[in-house]
Amino acid sequence: MKKQNNKNNVIDMTSRVQEPETIERMKSLKTRFDLEHAKIALSTSLLSVVVLVTLANKNLMSSSDQADQPRAGRGIASVPTGTTDAEDSLVKVLSKKELGAHSLGRRPSSLDSLVFGTLEGKYAIRLDHGKLQELEFSATVGADAESDRPKHIQNRAEFINQNHELMPVAFDKAVWIDRAQSGETTTEIYQLVNEVSRPVATVEFKLDQAGRMLSMKVAANQMSTASN
Repeated sequence: MKKQNNKNNVIDMTSRVQEPETIERMKSLKTRFDLEHAKIALSTSLLSVVVLVTLANKNLMSSSDQADQPRAGRGIASVPTGTTDAEDSLVKVLSKKELGAHSLGRRPSSLDSLVFGTLEGKYAIRLDHGKLQELEFSATVGADAESDRPKHIQNRAEFINQNHELMPVAFDKAVWIDRAQSGETTTEIYQLVNEVSRPVATVEFKLDQAGRMLSMKVAANQMSTASN
């Protein structure tokens, strides 16, 4: 028996596509597809950006490290100076030589240390054959009255002993022997004695009311001068 085609068994896709429900479902599927595609594209773009930023940072760090590393064989002499080759060679030679004592200037003498160190340049000085004869306070014209004052010499015997190289005679120690007051000025007398306690010189200090040193005079005894 021959089977007959039944029209009811054929699905009409055109009519079903045109149905409102089918159209909505297709639109929904298309929207989901577009969203998934957009997500994939966005993820790919972000990944590309991350890779580019990482590579850029790596290059920057590498360049920075190379710049921070000291370059071997580079020194001051390799920097263009505008001088001739002969002058540059002379600089290189001098830079390798050690400076002697004469190149650094002389050391302060005992007199320099006293006048400009301890006494801060506030005193006029009188020497006799390179030895100390007299110190006298010398006020600076126009100087501040508070700062330009005589110096306090708290221990005058020690002051003499510390400057023994500048004294006109050799001695063992300084000994205080007298003190006198005259108005606002105080006079103190010290004797310089040798190893057998024999006086060889006399030192006279004059002090103001606050005990600051106005002057100091050194006089060698006649016998000591004759023996020298």
